Amino acid sequence: MFCNFYLFYLFIPSLLLVLITGCASGAPITIVIVPTNTPLPTATPSPSPTFSPTPTMTSTALPTATDTPKATLTFTPSPTATPLNTDTPVPVATATPLPLTSTLISTEEVSQTFLSTVPDPTFDPVSTLTLPDNWPCDCPVEHVVIITIDGLRADALPEADTPILDTVRAHGAFHPQARAVVPSVTLVNHASILGGMAPENHGIMWNINAPDLGLIRGPTLFSAAKAMSMTTGMIYAKPKLEHIVLTDSVDILEHGGYHDIQITTNALNQIEAGLPNVLFIHLPDVDSAGHLTGWMSKMQLWTLEATDSYIGAIILALEQHDYLNRTLVIITSDHGGVGRKHGADTPEETIIPWFALGPNIKQGLELNEPLFAYDTAATAAYALGISIPPEWDGQPVLDIFY
Repeated sequence: MFCNFYLFYLFIPSLLLVLITGCASGAPITIVIVPTNTPLPTATPSPSPTFSPTPTMTSTALPTATDTPKATLTFTPSPTATPLNTDTPVPVATATPLPLTSTLISTEEVSQTFLSTVPDPTFDPVSTLTLPDNWPCDCPVEHVVIITIDGLRADALPEADTPILDTVRAHGAFHPQARAVVPSVTLVNHASILGGMAPENHGIMWNINAPDLGLIRGPTLFSAAKAMSMTTGMIYAKPKLEHIVLTDSVDILEHGGYHDIQITTNALNQIEAGLPNVLFIHLPDVDSAGHLTGWMSKMQLWTLEATDSYIGAIILALEQHDYLNRTLVIITSDHGGVGRKHGADTPEETIIPWFALGPNIKQGLELNEPLFAYDTAATAAYALGISIPPEWDGQPVLDIFY
């Protein structure tokens, strides 16, 4: 409701001033005409019990998903809940869902630099991937590369042009409906992916970079590999992932930047310098696009297509430096999203894709047995001949191996 607006109009040559005051709610309107050589009377607002001054315009931040009513989107966690695009129920993760806390959702989820100038790549993105003639070779696995596409919903893949991931799927193993743990947020799920445990066991239930909160309860894939005298590396975009790094567990620890291009550049440099036995690569842009423009938005799908070409550059580098025939590559996600947020136990937020490519990996295999985020660490350890720690909840996905 707008009340008591004023319009001053200088009428030349008669030099009269028209003052109009009133209220849109129906209060009387007063028109005062005075000669300009007469002292201007003080405007007295018409009495109105609902009078309020016109608010001052202020700039506002980009609205979040909560600005849009979501009354029609409901999901009750249940072992029989039907996930997206399947007739077969996928069991809920064995991790007991815990309530969100005030420290869980972090503003770091949206990279503050995402809309700034993205650096030009120092490498050529790859949209076509040709695997070696002897693929898949009967070779021992000496390296594992785990790539997470932060924020990738499983049902985004059919909506985007992803030739590299399509090639990985055709020449490796694929699970279209793996499950993130709950809460479905970045730090909690990466702790499960790399720590082999459900949240109540690895102990990370926050989603911010807060050193005072401590580190993951080990062992992790990194520390298990170090115990076998293997080398480890981690190239990441979000500093909060450092909560997963136990003391002396990661030889190469690089915060590579806040964009996929920067992370990929660092990964390519590391492959050229020497691939560690375990290398984790974190690609953040799909998540950033989801927070800014919404999950499944055109911008997020375009971002996924760019990310796909960067993964192609990483796999090509592995081949060019003679690692691909000796490396298990696992590509997965930490969570999905709905609107501009994530964190709950809905299919849109918890159903994620999972890919495996490497020597002795079955080609064109589509998995349908339950597969959870914490099974990634166990599968990587099994491939490298590392004994799976008894503390872990994860189990190796044995069906992918010949």
